[in-house]
Amino acid sequence: MFMLNIEALFTHIMLYLCILNYISTLTNDDIFVEKQHFQEVFLMNRELTILEFSRLANIEPSKLRHWEASKVFTPISRDPTNNYRYYSMSQLLSLIFVASLSNLAVPLSTIAKLHKKRDPELLLELFHNVERALLAKMREINLHFMMIHTRRELISIGIKANEMTLSVIYSESKPIIICPRNDYEPGDTYSEPLSKLVSASGDRQINLSFPIGGIYDNMDSFITSGCYPNHFISINPAGKHERKAGEFLVGYTRGSYFDVGDLPQRMMEYAKEHSLSLVGRVYIVYLHEVSCITDSSQYLAECSVEVKRK
Repeated sequence: MFMLNIEALFTHIMLYLCILNYISTLTNDDIFVEKQHFQEVFLMNRELTILEFSRLANIEPSKLRHWEASKVFTPISRDPTNNYRYYSMSQLLSLIFVASLSNLAVPLSTIAKLHKKRDPELLLELFHNVERALLAKMREINLHFMMIHTRRELISIGIKANEMTLSVIYSESKPIIICPRNDYEPGDTYSEPLSKLVSASGDRQINLSFPIGGIYDNMDSFITSGCYPNHFISINPAGKHERKAGEFLVGYTRGSYFDVGDLPQRMMEYAKEHSLSLVGRVYIVYLHEVSCITDSSQYLAECSVEVKRK
């Protein structure tokens, strides 16, 4: 009676898929020769040289030699006359196991231990540790991505901005982090509270990699105290606060940090001419600043305040 060996069948299928995967990476000129070669190897089940084995597994021969020296993965035999390494097709699945763990930065000593003694509990513990490390790395990468994406968007807005034009636009809600209220002593500029913010950024969980801006309580505060924002803000997409959606009067100004020039007056004149009420907070966000402009007097800021039509 014919008995089907499921494990052997699965192994052969996986090996054949590896061959097909390798062949798919070849140019048309090489496909026929390599296909004939590896089909012969597969059907005859003969041992492979280190070059053949490395090409099939898509792993550098130097890595195979290193893993052998580390007692992680060894050839099935050595030629006694020339000491050449030979590998069996049946080793391919074990090699995939070793390569997968190596790609996850698992120490070779741990891989050797697991390769020698397959133990579900040891492997489970390892995967728990690797999973935690990967999650931490993913969070770090996501943070870097958000920072780059945020700065790229602001720089792009600045490049396209018509700096002399005021306009009313609808804006979706935007997450931000509103920092504690600034306390100014006589003679202070924005620099003193900003220095305090930088010193306390770790305790307040404010990531200074994200762009910094400011908030004024209202238009009156913006007009009379342009150099003294009531709060600093961090343009962080993960912020727990938000600038709510609505229609905003938007204008641009060039100058050093919080040097808003005549923009407050121009915004007031525009509102009067177009029968607009300027309500709520004024937001200032730096589109082009020290990261992309050398001359601080040429920093480009976007200022916005919510409007209501009379």
